Amino acid sequence: MAIEMTYGNFFLLSLFYFWASSTSLSLGIGYYTVYRPIIAGMVTGLILKDVQTGMQAGALINIIYIDFVSTGGSFKGDQCLTAIIAATAAILFSLDPIEAAAIAFPFGFLGILIWKYRLKINNIFVRIYEKNTGKISFLTYAFTMVFCPSCFSI
Repeated sequence: MAIEMTYGNFFLLSLFYFWASSTSLSLGIGYYTVYRPIIAGMVTGLILKDVQTGMQAGALINIIYIDFVSTGGSFKGDQCLTAIIAATAAILFSLDPIEAAAIAFPFGFLGILIWKYRLKINNIFVRIYEKNTGKISFLTYAFTMVFCPSCFSI
């Protein structure tokens, strides 16, 4: 049975990636658990209705990123994005997970650009908050520090 990528699947995968890579919207849970390749591959498999292939692709990406450490802003590649693309390629094109990983790995570097863009956007809102420290209410703080950066970093 051939699996097709629908707009709904694409939307769910995009929303999942945004949530998994967000530390604020997921209260830290997403980045430290769901962001990891084996889980990202499994969720991609759930969305595309082939969990086993999704987990196989995610496990392979997990081996590639086994030494992942993001110390001091250094970033080897976006393991969640790589796992989502590898699982999607393996499921949609009936590829072996190794072949799908070879296709997806370069896209992990695209994730670095996405991450740096999100950091740059978030810095704008930190400066706004610093200017108004002590003058704003909690709701304004929540809007400035959580809602705005999340919306602008999509």
